[in-house]
Amino acid sequence: DKCEDEPKMSSLMGVDVRIPKLCTDKAVIDALLKASGDPSSFINSHGPSPELYAKVPGMTFGEKLKVVAGFGKPSGAGASMLPRFDDKFFAELIKTTNVSLPHLQHGAGLQVHADETAYPWRNAAFLISYDSIDKANDFLGRLLEGGYTPQGYYNYLNPHGMLNWRSYFFGDKWRKLAEIRAKYDPTDVFGKPLTIESIGE
Repeated sequence: DKCEDEPKMSSLMGVDVRIPKLCTDKAVIDALLKASGDPSSFINSHGPSPELYAKVPGMTFGEKLKVVAGFGKPSGAGASMLPRFDDKFFAELIKTTNVSLPHLQHGAGLQVHADETAYPWRNAAFLISYDSIDKANDFLGRLLEGGYTPQGYYNYLNPHGMLNWRSYFFGDKWRKLAEIRAKYDPTDVFGKPLTIESIGE
């Protein structure tokens, strides 16, 4: 009774699926959280869902993969790691912004202390990728207004021009990385855009 009575067509593969009536319903959220803790659940599936693809008629598996290949590519606008928000702030944020949260962050990565590696965002609950630079700027601005520090996801690099990209991607770890770079590559022979140099911000 928590899902729509009539299936809706999936924009990805043209498959009819039943969707929740209200994604903020506690029962829906609880079901998602429970599924996220199960390594065999659809939420933790790596790659295309065999169950979903089996419902698509008239296409080979290779043809289905080609369709999916056109979706989900990084836009060049980057991605952010989101910490646990205040409930009221999070409710208002998802109500008034047009973005999706495609990845839950959980598991072994959160068991590592933030001081143990160069990767700083051990408090992340979600990952969000942006469809456009305008959406990224709007969303990051909302985080700042709410008193949160934006946390960049380095695998989806933002465009050149972000002034504080070092701290955005690496927090306060970028200074230590710069020291290591200065020791082993002081003239930045192996440098490229958006990698920590031996001289930082």
